[in-house]
Amino acid sequence: MKQYLQTFAAGLTLALGLASAAQAQNILILTTGDRNDSIDAENNYMTGIIQEFAAPLTLATCTGTPQTVIDPVTSLSKTVTCNSAELVNGTALNPAVLFAPGYDLVVVASAYSTVDLVDWAPLQTAIANRTIRGAALFIDTINFANVNQVRPLINSALNNPVPALGDGAAFPAGPNAHALNTAAAGAGDFTGILDSFTLGFGYFAYTNVPFANALYLQTGAGPVATGTTSAVGVLVPSATSFAGNGACLFGANDIGWAAPASPAQGWTANNGKVGRAFLKSFNNLTGPCAVPIATPPVLDITKTTTVPTNVLPAAGSVVPYTVTVSNTSSVVANNVTVTDNAPAGLSFGPWTCTVLNAGAAPASTCPSPLPSGNLNVLANLSGGAQLQFTANATVLNNQQALTNVATLGLPAGATCLGGRAPCDAKVQFTPVPLVATPVPGLGIAGLALLGCLLGALGPYMRARSDQRKAG
Repeated sequence: MKQYLQTFAAGLTLALGLASAAQAQNILILTTGDRNDSIDAENNYMTGIIQEFAAPLTLATCTGTPQTVIDPVTSLSKTVTCNSAELVNGTALNPAVLFAPGYDLVVVASAYSTVDLVDWAPLQTAIANRTIRGAALFIDTINFANVNQVRPLINSALNNPVPALGDGAAFPAGPNAHALNTAAAGAGDFTGILDSFTLGFGYFAYTNVPFANALYLQTGAGPVATGTTSAVGVLVPSATSFAGNGACLFGANDIGWAAPASPAQGWTANNGKVGRAFLKSFNNLTGPCAVPIATPPVLDITKTTTVPTNVLPAAGSVVPYTVTVSNTSSVVANNVTVTDNAPAGLSFGPWTCTVLNAGAAPASTCPSPLPSGNLNVLANLSGGAQLQFTANATVLNNQQALTNVATLGLPAGATCLGGRAPCDAKVQFTPVPLVATPVPGLGIAGLALLGCLLGALGPYMRARSDQRKAG
């Protein structure tokens, strides 16, 4: 009986643990604003998108401060943060905004407004490194500057299928209902909730989508379950995203589904269903987004030379330098900046690179091309990868400090080994100062002996002096 009760208690603890884990939803909603004017007419759809994922919060009450609420449909607890400025403020996504809290779901939505070009790299890094658990990208095709960034991002998450994702012909004015592909990965979480995705007008489907990733098909009839097809909704499970290293990812080419309630347009078919289906998927502990947030990558950098650093090298001499960059973790680190600027008094020649350890798949390679002069390159390092950069520097003036610093620019979410900040390494020439050799002291006994010798020598020297005078 005791053993039975222990087993029951253990099972109950596990069940409660899984239940609490399922309800721990941390959601970030990034939009480009909510204007509804002649320039950004479709941006008013942000209202519907926020209500889908933030309810019971609304556009007016969902703010940049995290708020914990109970979802009115699922009755699950969630913490929601809304930000309508970060994508269009002219600066790159702030790591403190995107990465630090460990978001389960990041929703990105934009229509006419152009997302800052510099925002796409940190967003892709978050997805590729799974520092977020999943992302839903609703990027409307009205703005091709955005489309031309999100399409290759989804394509990369799909591991660069051949041929790559393309854009089909634009759909006519809606409503247009797109059937759920029940054979797609993760479709079970959407079945019975969002069996069709009703979109507006002016959008197009992605072409060349692997069938298993085509969550919502271009047409109502499903093709055979092999090859590629066209889809208006693409879902990449975390198990396959970025070769299994990434977050689960959904991409759609329209935000018209989030229009205000309009039975005449048919958009009410989506109301309250899109967010519910996604949150169900993120609560499915065996679903496409079940893989937990990855431990952030840990990077290291060292810098060495074979020349003794206790003597300043002569002007005109050559000093070889080696910079070694390592990913000491098991997760990939993309877009790592490696910088080494020569100090005054030194001039770098051409750099070379050697792969000391290619790391886990996909194998890391050296960045190309490499410069002659100051080093400033981007490197992608798989877990366990190690790259070595070498160059010869000519000493132009050895009266300078000759302190040479190599630095790693860490991708968002990554840390430096040992918690160093900045993440750098240096070679510093520190000449050993010349110290005068002291004259050995005679000591007390020596001085006494010297006194006796001088005392005995005195009479002898006086006698010799008297003899010279007499002679």
